[in-house]
Amino acid sequence: MGSRRNIVVVAIVLAVVAITAGAYFYHVHTATNSQAAAAAQFQTPEEQDNVYVRFDMEAYDDIKSTYWQTLSDDQIAQLFQLSLAKAAATSTEDIATSTREGVAQMLSLAFQNESTTTQQQLALGTVQVALYNLLPNGRSNLLSSQAETQLVNTVNNVNPSANLYSDLGVTASATPSEIATAAQKKLATLSGTTTDAGKAELTEVQKAAATLANTTNKAIYDSSGAQATVFSHVLNSHTLYIYISSVAPSTLQEFASALVDASSTPNLTNLVLDLRGNIGGDLSFAQEFLALFFGPNQYAFDLFHQGNLEVQRTANIAEAPEITRFREIAVLTDNMTQSTAELSASALKHDHLAYMVGATSRGWGSVETLIPMKTIIDPNETYALELVEYLTVRYDGNPIEGNGVVPDVAIADSNWRSELPNYFDSSAMVSALESVASGSPIR
Repeated sequence: MGSRRNIVVVAIVLAVVAITAGAYFYHVHTATNSQAAAAAQFQTPEEQDNVYVRFDMEAYDDIKSTYWQTLSDDQIAQLFQLSLAKAAATSTEDIATSTREGVAQMLSLAFQNESTTTQQQLALGTVQVALYNLLPNGRSNLLSSQAETQLVNTVNNVNPSANLYSDLGVTASATPSEIATAAQKKLATLSGTTTDAGKAELTEVQKAAATLANTTNKAIYDSSGAQATVFSHVLNSHTLYIYISSVAPSTLQEFASALVDASSTPNLTNLVLDLRGNIGGDLSFAQEFLALFFGPNQYAFDLFHQGNLEVQRTANIAEAPEITRFREIAVLTDNMTQSTAELSASALKHDHLAYMVGATSRGWGSVETLIPMKTIIDPNETYALELVEYLTVRYDGNPIEGNGVVPDVAIADSNWRSELPNYFDSSAMVSALESVASGSPIR
């Protein structure tokens, strides 16, 4: 039987899956990764007898309890039937089922008489295909330990292969003056580059300079490897510009530091928050970030899960006094502003605390949860489900997923500059937005 099967998805499962940049809410479920813990969950004889059936049925149960949509056993059974057929490149019509028990029997029948290797491949392939086909397609995945590590590094904004000191040609013991001098020389050399390789190197040098030349950012990088995500500039005598390139565990600290640094500059009454190209990150950032604007334990946004709206409140963090000085706030977005970034923009817009300028955000409103698999099917590998647990909800009650957040001033309109005074009273703010809204973010 094994020789007739063509396992078509094994390469997808065993390779490091591509990391999709969604909003990662690390509500990691507790797991012991032991067979003893998994044994308590056996509900059918097939799970008792076959570890590969047990692995797939554990995923079945996690989907039913955690996935953002309410799925009946009949719906999940159909999902697993089709997924098994895809993984095995065969028909399963003769073992169609509409119950959990039937799925376990179906898997057991499909796995019987197969080699251990083929059973493992089928079990992995079935789960991977099932997860991929959950809506939104491609957001849920089966992660190997390597893929999970890559995901965590992405969310933490850490690149283990990068060495920012080497990028600038200095050592970790270099003084701030030496770092600044090296960065200036590198930037001057690359400023006129026209090749793709030169432009890529210029970007890396800019990141390295922004991280190591700032005391706060350098300390964060030295302790965690996280690169800078916040870049601030004074655009004119009344306007502070802060670009948040991505969301990482260090972003809130960087943002607060930028506000404190700017507090010594007099007459700043306008704030431009640039979230263009920001792919988001851990959802908890939004609750902490919004607390700086709204204060602690205030309404922040809603999450949708299995038919219910769940109110999320700001973190227990005091409102930042450095923000209260800003009488006008603008948020810049584009079609690559996504997940946590667009959710934060939506919350600021909802409270009329800020107006959005730019383009409709990407509409990537899924919140993924990591669930370690307890059932061990490979002594040299562990797996985790990356499962969409929630959809985020924007200011008007509609899901962000597929819709995005619409700007108040769309720069695609030919008259967008003339629209700015309808939202901003400050001529300095209008002038600043005219200068930066149609250009690239400033690092």
